[in-house]
Amino acid sequence: TRSAPRAWSLARSRVADSYDAVLRYLAENDEALIYGFNTLSGHRDDHQLGDATATAFQSRLIDTHVISDADSYDDHVALCITAAKIMQLSNGGATVSAALFDALLEVFEDRSFVPAIPQQSSYSCGDVIPGAHWARSVLDHLAASGKEHALLRGEGMALIAMTNSPPGIPPWGGKRAFFGTNPIAFGFPRRDGPPVIVDMSSSVVARGKIIL
Repeated sequence: TRSAPRAWSLARSRVADSYDAVLRYLAENDEALIYGFNTLSGHRDDHQLGDATATAFQSRLIDTHVISDADSYDDHVALCITAAKIMQLSNGGATVSAALFDALLEVFEDRSFVPAIPQQSSYSCGDVIPGAHWARSVLDHLAASGKEHALLRGEGMALIAMTNSPPGIPPWGGKRAFFGTNPIAFGFPRRDGPPVIVDMSSSVVARGKIIL
């Protein structure tokens, strides 16, 4: 079997605490909106969903973005992407329950699991397409193994939150392109204040504007 790093297992409580913090925040703030957790996505993010609808929305969000027919990354790259995604989630701050995090660790250690992640698929709906394919591979593998996981609120959004961008921008002071031009964005609620939201670009000018 593949062995997950011990640090991932130790992160379980941090992952659980992050998810529970969101639930507590919403319980204490009835009208609070958290993108993709209790709202629709895109330009409908001001539309609040009830618990049942928000839960059902998670699977639909993934399924409606599994639309690429491009060639998949090879097995090694796909597993590296899986490791990077689990590492991201293990840091906390994501809307993934402890149960799903445990399932992800089991999937990673299962040598029969190789996710199908399409190459060059940042188009149409944006960068969620590779993430949606990865998430669908994970969920299908769990179901086939008799360990089906019913997504909770926010989990679908957390699973597809990944980007796929070719290098276009050098780091500050560098000469070789390293970063993509996708924006870097994240947000999290605070107990005693408004949410912290960061939304930044890696470049001064969008690549598309330069090309045009």
